Amino acid sequence: MAASSRGGPATGLVAGSARPSVCQASDQEVPADFETLVRYDLPLVGIVGNNSSMNQIRYGQKALYGEERERVGNTLGDVHYDKFAQMLGGHGEEARDPADIGPALRRARESGKPSLINVWVDPDAYAPGTMNQTMYK
Repeated sequence: MAASSRGGPATGLVAGSARPSVCQASDQEVPADFETLVRYDLPLVGIVGNNSSMNQIRYGQKALYGEERERVGNTLGDVHYDKFAQMLGGHGEEARDPADIGPALRRARESGKPSLINVWVDPDAYAPGTMNQTMYK
């Protein structure tokens, strides 16, 4: 199995259709080419960390302008990427509890289809890399 944190469809292409591959993406960078994955039957499993927010930008705005302006232009809607995958002919599931992720990944791999697992995450939790960016200090 190939794995990538930013591979998108290219991960599936590089790995080849005989090997499943996994890609992790945020809700602002879901593979736009999911239809291509379905069309070519590439067994990519995409894991979307969905917090309905552009938290890296939000963190910087909060640091520079305060809480009253932290959500200007960086809040996304609650997009159900799992339904997006299903609509295009792939496999899609959502996970709201960490215990649901493993079983969802197994079902995605067993489906044999390009898949997206929509993992809902806390919009108020920031990644360590975001909090340690020196441009905001």
